Formats: sequence, structure tokens, C-alpha cells
Amino acid sequence: MLAGAIIAQGADGALIHFDRIGYVAVTTTIVTLVMMYYVQNAVAERTGKKVA
Repeated sequence: MLAGAIIAQGADGALIHFDRIGYVAVTTTIVTLVMMYYVQNAVAERTGKKVA
């Protein structure tokens, strides 16, 4: 849905701002990986098990 709001079509039919979608995808992937690290540590602390 966000990609559809960012991308537009130029007068010649080319897609405009397509590179920004890549930046959004990379950023959300990195943020998700960092968040999952903290979630994993919190779960391991609560259960008393070392996960990785």
C-alpha cells in the first residue's frame, strides 16, 4: 500500500520514485531485524533459556 502511494507514472510511461521503494524495503528489513533481536532477548530472559 505504501509502495502504491510512493510510485507514480511519468508522462512517458516510466515509473517515477521506484528507487525509493528499495530504500523503504531495506530500512524496514533492518528495523525488523533489530526489533527481533530485542524480542528474542526478552523472551530468553523471561523463560530462562539462552536461545542463541
